[in-house]
Amino acid sequence: MTELIELLASSRVRQIINSLIRGQKTLTELAKELSISKPALLKYIREMESASIVMSCRIKTDEGREIRYRLMPFSLIVSAREGFGFIAEPKEIDFEFPLLCQIPDEKRNGVKQALSRIVPLSAKSSILFAGDEFILLSDEWKEETTTRVSGAAAPTKCIFWCYCDMEANDSFTSRIRSGAIVLYAKDWRAFNNLGKYKKLEVKE
Repeated sequence: MTELIELLASSRVRQIINSLIRGQKTLTELAKELSISKPALLKYIREMESASIVMSCRIKTDEGREIRYRLMPFSLIVSAREGFGFIAEPKEIDFEFPLLCQIPDEKRNGVKQALSRIVPLSAKSSILFAGDEFILLSDEWKEETTTRVSGAAAPTKCIFWCYCDMEANDSFTSRIRSGAIVLYAKDWRAFNNLGKYKKLEVKE
């Protein structure tokens, strides 16, 4: 795990992940896209293979065979800009709501259905999940939005907060900070102050 966290702290590794999450690529395709030499790229790829982030596969083509690289099937969320990240148990990525990998299997379908009914929200809104409640974060909320979203999310209860509300020191907010997970994030502030997320020190 330590090796994996160290790898994810590399901005170059995250660039490779961001490329491969869109599909398999050859070394040549990756090197061209990322503007990096093939020997340097291969060093990163080998480290990522050793950490079970990436795997290679031989594909038959009209010209013979080529080696393509793809991500291993696990759920991985990294914000390259702010450096927040976590790794969940091995599961295929849900591209509609990738953060759902944090929800236990038995709850996931119900939570996804509720999320689908209330997303999208405003441009910088985010959704936390604590216990069985949605904590919706934004810079401001209009009454018509809170009414619509609450009705759409039912029977899941919605609590509407501004991002600054997460700074409060009362016992309820402290409980949210220690136990909440981010299910939908349009602003990096959603991860701030939450005990389940660690900010990675970014290595260039």
